[in-house]
Amino acid sequence: MDSKSRLPMRRLHFVPHTHWDREWYLPFQEFRLKLVHLIDRLLSILQTQPEFSAFTLDGQAIVLEDYLELRPERFSELQELVQAARLVIGPWYVLPDEFLVSPEALIRNLLLGREVCSRFGTPMQVGYLPDPFGHIAQMPQILQGFGIQYAAFRRGLGDDPLELHWQAPDGSQVLVSYLRDGYDNAARAPVDPQAFQAFVLRLRDSLTPYSRCSELLLLNGTDHHEAQPEIPSLVENFDSSTDQLIISTLETYFEALGAEISEDKIVLPVIKGDLRDSRRHHLLPGVLSSRTWIKQRNHECETLLERWAEPFSALAEILLGDPMPTSIWTGHLATPRLTNAAEVLKSAWRLLLTCHPHDSICGCSVDQVHHEMRTRFDQVEQIANEITRQSLQGLAEGIDTESLSHSGARAALIVFNPHDHTHSDWARAALELPAGLDPFQLLDDQGNSLDYRIVHRSGRSLTDMELDAEGLKAMLAFVQGGEVMGLSVQDVAILEDPAQITVEVTLAEEIPPNLAAVEHGLKQIDSLLETNSDTSVRLIARFATQLEIEFLAEEVPGLGYKTYLLAPTRKKHEAEEWLDGNSIENQTLRVNVEPDGTLSIAIKANEERYEGLLQFSDIGERGDSYTHSPVGSANQLLTPVQKPFPRCRPLPGGAELEYQMVFEIPAGLETNQSARVASLVEMPVEVRLRLLAGVPRLDIELSVHNDARDHRLQVYFPSGIASETARYGAAFHATEGPTALPPFTAEWIEDPVIEKPMRDYVMVERGGRGFALASRGLREASVSPEGVIALTLLRCFGWLSRDDLPNRKGGAGPQIETPQAQELGVHTHAMSLIPVMGNATTAICQARAFQSGMRGLGTGLHPGRLSTSSSFIQSESPHFVLSACKSTTDGRLLVRGVNLTAETTFIRLILGFDVLRAYDAKLDETELGELQLEGRRSVQFPCRGYEIKTLLFQPKTA
Repeated sequence: MDSKSRLPMRRLHFVPHTHWDREWYLPFQEFRLKLVHLIDRLLSILQTQPEFSAFTLDGQAIVLEDYLELRPERFSELQELVQAARLVIGPWYVLPDEFLVSPEALIRNLLLGREVCSRFGTPMQVGYLPDPFGHIAQMPQILQGFGIQYAAFRRGLGDDPLELHWQAPDGSQVLVSYLRDGYDNAARAPVDPQAFQAFVLRLRDSLTPYSRCSELLLLNGTDHHEAQPEIPSLVENFDSSTDQLIISTLETYFEALGAEISEDKIVLPVIKGDLRDSRRHHLLPGVLSSRTWIKQRNHECETLLERWAEPFSALAEILLGDPMPTSIWTGHLATPRLTNAAEVLKSAWRLLLTCHPHDSICGCSVDQVHHEMRTRFDQVEQIANEITRQSLQGLAEGIDTESLSHSGARAALIVFNPHDHTHSDWARAALELPAGLDPFQLLDDQGNSLDYRIVHRSGRSLTDMELDAEGLKAMLAFVQGGEVMGLSVQDVAILEDPAQITVEVTLAEEIPPNLAAVEHGLKQIDSLLETNSDTSVRLIARFATQLEIEFLAEEVPGLGYKTYLLAPTRKKHEAEEWLDGNSIENQTLRVNVEPDGTLSIAIKANEERYEGLLQFSDIGERGDSYTHSPVGSANQLLTPVQKPFPRCRPLPGGAELEYQMVFEIPAGLETNQSARVASLVEMPVEVRLRLLAGVPRLDIELSVHNDARDHRLQVYFPSGIASETARYGAAFHATEGPTALPPFTAEWIEDPVIEKPMRDYVMVERGGRGFALASRGLREASVSPEGVIALTLLRCFGWLSRDDLPNRKGGAGPQIETPQAQELGVHTHAMSLIPVMGNATTAICQARAFQSGMRGLGTGLHPGRLSTSSSFIQSESPHFVLSACKSTTDGRLLVRGVNLTAETTFIRLILGFDVLRAYDAKLDETELGELQLEGRRSVQFPCRGYEIKTLLFQPKTA
């Protein structure tokens, strides 16, 4: 590096700050009390020392909310200091981990951070990311989308200079300050003037060889660091004969740095891609697999919000307008649909984002912290599920199901597809059967009968009796105003048989009666009794039967729906039986379970075979929540201690196969952690495989019963394809990662690892063959040079941090025991194996589709504004993938997507509703310019390679 000794003067930016871990080695409430003390004291310092010109309150706005919840009377003081630029806040809501949350969650984080900061003043325009464990390739584009031109971070680089340009895959760049000596290089400054002078010069000399500029950054803070009131006096008395020392902020530093680079035409190195180098700063890659349940729950919550609650509530408001349902036949499901669901969903996002700080989502906190996260995940799911249910019901009741009705159909079932392309997949549907519709047959839009499986049934019979005509009349006399004995009549069905008439009455509680159904039913009964006075009558009165069914929904339009019908049948529905068998197949794949429990798969189109799939590997774990530290030289491939006995059964449109393997593994580690104990415990693994007609993938569900401590469990899928690189799904991107470790030396602060973050899939592919492995919420994967995919299922450990790991220098936190991180109990993992078959794009589309199945909802036969099948939003390009569809605060529809190719292309979006105007927008939702509509339902726009595109539509509301 160039020495700066030739420069006559340096400006040293001394930035007082704190890095605030909201929850970590203490739970949130205990840390918050410390935060209150810190800010109370800080306000006193700033009010009494005007020369203490600025303090940076980390990079996250949530600390303001946490403080004011206990100190609401101090809002105006904070506001005045922010507006005077003496207290620097934002731009984030929380400081997240970038790899373990969805890319859309990162955008919502900045949006909420900006909103919170706006109550006080202007947020800091620096992408301050001091402590996340590495950085995603698309972060420069995300920051640019909020008008942020600068970034400062510590982890992820090696022996790089301090000043860099960081370029995203689309070409967006930000100016970077690499915190080579940490975000705490000037923490705990000595208060003796002479010691302070030497302290500052020592920091200057450490940074100078790596800088091309005269502006240097000294960060006076660290974790939970309080302001030092002596700083102004120390800075004022600093001997500035060679260097100028100022109390500063990150923005002031970057503005000066940018001006110098521009004026002196300094050419800086450009860095690209994910930043995950561990030679100088701990990367702590083990957090990818710490407490995998957290990653899975977070995936469920993000999927509910992004794929279900937000898009379908927004579309319901646009297409229906009136938030009230149009019918009540569905009983207790017919609750009013919420207006302005976007505000409620924002509260769900706020809850979810409190789980996204790196110490939280990474699973590297004390047990109590993660126990409290469960409740927040639960609340997010409750909000998102209820908004989704209301929205889907509203849309279902707005569909013209009458126009599709075939002879004898009594009800309809709407299946919704949350993905942005038309495809076939497994659907689960909730419905209530009208009277006289049990049993029923399920019909598609052509009238073809479809197989289905009943997975849940509930209902309560009130009476079932045989009567003559006079007895029936006497019973019907109790019906007054559509009610009988305090219950409301919802439906009346008459089933005629030569030997007997059956009258079936459906009742409900706490909702109004269906007077039209009552009147129609009573007229039918009177007519029948006039002509059949001698025929016996069977009267059945019951609450509606509620069902959950599953079936294969074929070719459901992307981000849309398809209508099915329910018609009476005399054929009772029979449950599928399990039979002995070790093989299932569909049009694409043939799957066999081998005697050792592994799988062999044949691709029917070309008879390619993959063997030895689904091997389990286990190794001892002496590490902690941050780092996997193996006990032993190699992973142990497990062999079942008893032969698996597979059995299979047909599915509606497919087949399922299940079996159990029982392994024996060491119960834990020896006390000195040098070896695994000799005693063994059983580890049963239940395997369920599913193939569906027309769906080119094998879905796999694993239930692992873990009673062992201190070990790491992985599942292997050998591809037989040797490769130097593999592809990993990433945030708004796909990363090509090496399959071999980089060369490293003993000087590295942490050994590099082969495991990499996986957003939704990992792929091995060469020459149009290979496969992808997708998962729901599992985030750690690797590929060996021989082409073996390894997916981490569990990593069990008992310490927050340890100081004695051979593959990491020093600790990463306090040495606190975390017994719940041993992950004892049952863990369920969902994954899918998807053959490439010449087209990697198709395989990637299936990997995305696997992240969430389809949902169905029962409704009546009624007129409606919507057609029986439609796509609300679809892209003509399979490479343009939607990440968001939501309402904005001003009533417009926001649609966001990314071009997942390197080529600039024109994207056409086709809408299922009329729009008045369309706008190009930034990620922060501000307009860039109006787009030309093609008619009222289509817009075309250019999109750079890997560009994240945000569009705003002014809909023509119903």
